[in-house]
Amino acid sequence: RGLWMSVVNVLNAVRHLEWSRYSDLLLTDEGTVVIRRLSWWRGLWMASVQLGRLLICFTLAWYGSLFLVYTSSVTELLLNTLALEFIFMIDELMFTGLAPGLVKFLVDTTLPLRVPQGRGMLGLDLRSAVAVVIVVVFVASITLGKVLPQIAMLVSARDALCAGDLDFVYTNDGIGVSFWAYPDGVDKKKLNSRNYPDGKSVSMTRGSVTVPRRSFSEGLLDVLLRQQARAEIMDECTIDKCFDINVNPAEKLADGETNIAGNVAAMQTNIKAEDRPDCCFVQRLQVPAMDGGKFSIKRKSTESIIEGTQVWNPSCRDAMDSGQVYEVLLKGAVGDAVNSVFRESCPASGKCPAETPMCYNNTCVVPTCKGVSQHCHSENIAGVRVRQMCPQTCGCDNPRAGLLLSRPENGCGLQCLKSGAYLARRRALPCEDDDAALREVLVDWDQVRQTWPLDWRDSSIMWIGYMMKHGCSFLGNKTVMQQAQAEFREAGFPALPAYFAGLNLCTDTGNAYPIKPLANYCPVACGCHRGMEHCPDACPARAPFSQGDLHSCPAHQRGQFATFLGDPIEGQQEVCPMAMTFATAA
Repeated sequence: RGLWMSVVNVLNAVRHLEWSRYSDLLLTDEGTVVIRRLSWWRGLWMASVQLGRLLICFTLAWYGSLFLVYTSSVTELLLNTLALEFIFMIDELMFTGLAPGLVKFLVDTTLPLRVPQGRGMLGLDLRSAVAVVIVVVFVASITLGKVLPQIAMLVSARDALCAGDLDFVYTNDGIGVSFWAYPDGVDKKKLNSRNYPDGKSVSMTRGSVTVPRRSFSEGLLDVLLRQQARAEIMDECTIDKCFDINVNPAEKLADGETNIAGNVAAMQTNIKAEDRPDCCFVQRLQVPAMDGGKFSIKRKSTESIIEGTQVWNPSCRDAMDSGQVYEVLLKGAVGDAVNSVFRESCPASGKCPAETPMCYNNTCVVPTCKGVSQHCHSENIAGVRVRQMCPQTCGCDNPRAGLLLSRPENGCGLQCLKSGAYLARRRALPCEDDDAALREVLVDWDQVRQTWPLDWRDSSIMWIGYMMKHGCSFLGNKTVMQQAQAEFREAGFPALPAYFAGLNLCTDTGNAYPIKPLANYCPVACGCHRGMEHCPDACPARAPFSQGDLHSCPAHQRGQFATFLGDPIEGQQEVCPMAMTFATAA
């Protein structure tokens, strides 16, 4: 305000001076200088300088206020206030340090300009009144336009970081479903006075599954942060509020048994998603402890793909289409996996609600095994989740399906090799090499290898090329093996024997690639016997050692511990590669 009034007074004094063609300065007997007239150019220059000062004044006032508004620490606020005062004084400091001595003398000895008395009204000085009004308007605009919004933003940031329930721990298990628990010692009755996300009081919320979010797991975290798992809410979260079991009560059958299936169907469908309390969601995903048994946060956090598949899909069926109560959790996990890989197919917001968790063609849909079957052959997380939850659709239970990634660590569970469908198909297979089925899975291999590291990707070309041309014969005939190697060397490619260094593509235990054992397609070339894993039941039983060959492998598989150029290694002529293992007694 002082700087602004100084500028106004100077402008007012200059305006009342006599202006002429030349400036007139009078040196008095007392040694002082009196300005009696100003030239037009000097007068305009003084007015321009003062207007510039006025512009700088308002600019500093505005941005200086913002500087202070956006300073959240009291210590920094004091320091910034002092810094702002220094900025206001910088013109005087520059004059004192840089102006010539004569100029300083004239300024010091020149008498102040006379400022005419301002107008008044009812004893009130209008100039001061206008100044007060300007200050009030300025402060009000800063307060309403900057201070209050800044306070609201800081409160919102505090609520986003610190409000709600912060005492829980959560993790994702082996299929991507989120679980949570309270650590020991947490007072579940205690509520945070400010609830997430807006600081309002805690109350039971509903319909969270209909709110679009970036992931299904994010919905669980949002509900937990809203303190919907605290005792006050959970005590009211009874089964009748989560599942409307009274709409279609269990009917008694003729023999007196309860119609459980009809009752479960009612539990799943009779409460609308927007009416279901959010506490129902967190109830389903709570585990009893941080550490301990199979259902603990620690065990869940380290659960492998194989273990997760065994828990959620122990019978190798399309669990995502099973109609079970927990189906929504499986769909959420698959939706999250697909969305993480194909985010560009999501709506513009990039979000989908939990009831339709998967992005597809810029819309949100409910995933089904048929709808996600295109991911069955993918090496990424989407492919793993789809094989875990839709093994029948993907072909995990078919020994000769064109699915390369059918090993347990690829998502097809261990139980698929023991399922009734798999065993029935294996029993029906003839013990014959099937080149057509082999080439189908080789096409899949050629696509999948593109996502592998360099050595695995490029070395796959050799094996794929060998077998695309020669079929199973490459694995079962030494002459064909040597011919294939010669062809590759002529084309300028490295060429290794079929069972190089003990590698055995027929089995998963001696295979350097994460692929399906090729004994499924080439049982004769691989030397299959009845009872061996991945071999048709129709293959002959293995002859006792006393009646036949003492070697554990066919003659065409021996002696391939060779150099990179294919030359045999001394003393390794009769050594077998990694052996086929027996699943049952032969």
